[in-house]
Amino acid sequence: MPDAGIFNQLLTTAQAYHDLGYAVIPLKGKVAAVPWAAFQRRKPDPDLLRHWFSQPDITGIGILTGWISGLVVLDFDTQAAYDAFRAQCGDLACTRTVRTRRGWHLYYHLPPTLNLASQSLPGLDIQSHGKYVVAPPSIVDGHVYTQEGRYSLKTLTQADLAVLAAFTVDYTCRITKPQIPPVLREIEALQESANTSTHLFTPVLTPSELVDMYRRLAQQGGRNQALFSAALQARDQGYLPGKVAQLLTGIHVRQPAPGSHRWESERSREREAAATLASVYSRPPRKWKPIRSEAPQLPNSVREALFARKQTFAVRTIEALRLKGIRPGQSFTRQEALDLLKGIVGQWSILATFAADLLPPSAHPPAPAGLPSSDGCTQQKKCAFVGTKKPHLISYDPSLTLHDPRRGRKTHVFVMPSNAELCAVLGVTDSGGDALTLDDLKTAPDTRKAAHRELIRRRPGTYTRKWLADRLGVCLVTLDTYNRDIPINVIHSFAREKIGWHNLNMVQEDKIDPSVFLMDDAGRKYPALRVIAARLLKGKRTVYLLRQRPSFYSYGEIPQTQHPVYDEIGQPPPLIEPLPTSALQASQAVERIPVQQSLPMPELRPMPATKPPKPAPGLSRRELTRPLKNSLDERLAQDIHDLTRPSGLSIMNARKLVDTYGYTAAGKGLANLRARVERGPDAVKSRAGLLITITRGFWKQAHQHERTVQFVPVKPRMSKRARQGREQVNREGEMQSNHNETE
Repeated sequence: MPDAGIFNQLLTTAQAYHDLGYAVIPLKGKVAAVPWAAFQRRKPDPDLLRHWFSQPDITGIGILTGWISGLVVLDFDTQAAYDAFRAQCGDLACTRTVRTRRGWHLYYHLPPTLNLASQSLPGLDIQSHGKYVVAPPSIVDGHVYTQEGRYSLKTLTQADLAVLAAFTVDYTCRITKPQIPPVLREIEALQESANTSTHLFTPVLTPSELVDMYRRLAQQGGRNQALFSAALQARDQGYLPGKVAQLLTGIHVRQPAPGSHRWESERSREREAAATLASVYSRPPRKWKPIRSEAPQLPNSVREALFARKQTFAVRTIEALRLKGIRPGQSFTRQEALDLLKGIVGQWSILATFAADLLPPSAHPPAPAGLPSSDGCTQQKKCAFVGTKKPHLISYDPSLTLHDPRRGRKTHVFVMPSNAELCAVLGVTDSGGDALTLDDLKTAPDTRKAAHRELIRRRPGTYTRKWLADRLGVCLVTLDTYNRDIPINVIHSFAREKIGWHNLNMVQEDKIDPSVFLMDDAGRKYPALRVIAARLLKGKRTVYLLRQRPSFYSYGEIPQTQHPVYDEIGQPPPLIEPLPTSALQASQAVERIPVQQSLPMPELRPMPATKPPKPAPGLSRRELTRPLKNSLDERLAQDIHDLTRPSGLSIMNARKLVDTYGYTAAGKGLANLRARVERGPDAVKSRAGLLITITRGFWKQAHQHERTVQFVPVKPRMSKRARQGREQVNREGEMQSNHNETE
């Protein structure tokens, strides 16, 4: 066991990491000493850190990675992987470096606008959201984690993420080298001998782009279909079967299955991939066409431009017509559009789309389908899919049947524009589009909700409310309504600063900003006005100024291990005491990142259809007479017993309280009670009763969909003589009452 001096060093270093904005947990070796899922949503407070790192069996510090700390760590387990990374990505290797027991840790700051998922590769782990790393000066199996080099923390950019993605693909291909099945070897030999797979051009699709194509297709549909489509593209561009197997087989084996798919072994997945590739290469390559076919959906940039113009009706009409089979360049009539979109898009939206000015006039639009091509067809010069307020018609010779013979009306003919034409008219670039369905286009709000949902599903991360609202062309209140209706999981983040007379001018004097507000020490919120802050300061209240930061958005049900723990914000920041030399060195080694306090939102999971099960029975009376098995739980029970003396909870009831509501709720309740007692020792009449009520409240916040567990205190046992004496007193009382009634 390490000497006693390490514990003070661990505590001071953990406080330094906390001041830098990192979420810190205690470790025993490399294993977390406490349940840490809750701290992926909020950072532990200094009192909890002091309690954790005062335990004698804590030997290390863990830092949670991902958005909660703004960190991403590359964990190299082998020297070969680290050397390969330094050789290929030399600039990325110039960052904060920690020597581990088996390799190296490279620390990076991940900005809120970027997202990098956790990934496991041979010899390399990318530790991001939902992970933690062992930080200096932790001790694991006798090895002390130390920082090496003098590089500061590097902030990642979008270009750095692209370089890192290319390295992971190349390194995986070099390391894994999946065995090429004999069938593919025979096909490759035949193709080389016949020279059928050798093209006269360099493949446009690079290996990293081929891997990205597979992953994108696998998220949209099935894994086998994604492998088949990606292999077809590779085959048509001259890739040999062995190269495709090296690039895609290992990724295909590790690709998670969408939805509820039966479990498959890696060997089964490898045989499946070999069969799919053999099927692809059983036929000769198709004639390669550099121009890709037009996607049926609109680009996201076109949708956003139309949303900003308040022309959601145009998005619905064009998107629905394409889903109904009208391809770019194909002509159709107004009546055909009305018939195709009946029950999906209203008549007003269709006619408004035809009347909008989206495309320049076209001198030679194609003739409608089904009409004969004749020289007798004369065309007007001004005609387009969507034109100006003048009628854009195609007039034909009277001998043709393009008009109504009874009324003589000319038929309106339009041409479906391509994505490139729409991008040119709106002044945007084609960035690809998310797939929508006809059900998503039935109303304008449903269309905007679908666009918002697909963005968050495809790229969960940190965004500002204003950017998301401007993207959909709605106000902030409407965006919040969409988030509740879809639903979108939103975790708000705030930056807090204490306000006093010295910095009162930081509060606006007359302008109210909805993203900034005041909060006092009791948790009450006020508008961010200087006069209100001054009134609170005169009343001897502690005032904080909270500014909203970009929030974290995700779609889908939050995993059970990552449910947020609801806690009130606004706890006063700890006093920063002078740190020892080791902590100062640790704080100088990392660039300071602004501390963000997360404001949890109500859980967005649907209510369960069945009744929740009853909670498991607690400890027996005999077990409560002995110390709890978990040393942290026993220490917390002792603190509860000491704080509620002399007429408070006994040690048995304190242990039962911790066992009933858990370590987290009981610890929060104790911290809340201690703060109340420090403010006014005589203000709390019954400390035990208040502690039970507060602890039960914290437990209910974290378990909103479960039945409330009631705390039943353990009654002290009476001796046999005391019980007989009480029974004798009761009998005498009954006899006296009967005598009085007789008289």
